[in-house]
Amino acid sequence: MKLFLMLLFITIPFFAFAYDHNYSATGIDGKGNPVQGAVYSNNGDIDVGGEITDENGALHSFQGKWNGYGHVSGETDQGDSLELDTN
Repeated sequence: MKLFLMLLFITIPFFAFAYDHNYSATGIDGKGNPVQGAVYSNNGDIDVGGEITDENGALHSFQGKWNGYGHVSGETDQGDSLELDTN
């Protein structure tokens, strides 16, 4: 029992810091149209994903990378480029 408790206390800190980050984001697509939505990333990961709503109200998923503090560059599921800033 003591071994189990010791292993439990050792592994808890590793899992406590592995969480997802969620940000609201606004920006423009490759055609200069405004977009807004949500950006999701894992702690310490440069890759991000999320959902973006275009100016017509259509929802698109996207994949991208952090490109500076609070800035994301990526592409939608339709292949349109995006430049986003997180709020």
